Amino acid sequence: MAALNLYYLGRLAEKPAGESFSAQIGAAFPDQVRRAQRGFSALLQSVQVQVAGSREIVIAGNSQDLDQALTVLRKYYDLHTLTLDRPNEDFKQIEQLAGFRAYQKATEARLTVYICENYACQQPLRDLESLKQALEDLRRD
Repeated sequence: MAALNLYYLGRLAEKPAGESFSAQIGAAFPDQVRRAQRGFSALLQSVQVQVAGSREIVIAGNSQDLDQALTVLRKYYDLHTLTLDRPNEDFKQIEQLAGFRAYQKATEARLTVYICENYACQQPLRDLESLKQALEDLRRD
């Protein structure tokens, strides 16, 4: 579980060292994993996420916007997607951890969704219909 948490924290905080350390944990136990895969399910999950890559989705807006966007996101669940709610209100603690999120704000005080992969974000989405369409397009087989 530590390897998976390190990976996601590295992605959230834009700290590649966390991702790298997670990969080192995954590479440290190849013989044990081969002998008893069931005992290493969390470790194998972290390796799977590292190989497949992950996606970060930042939902910015008021609490009603966040709830509506999360309802849509739950219909398109993807194990490899990390979701961060970015309320319009006080956000200082998360900005300290992941400073680049400071720029991912709600535009014109309404729902704004940022979908990012490999530290690059697509154009922000500003309504639920475009979010649904983008998630449909991004579905993994």
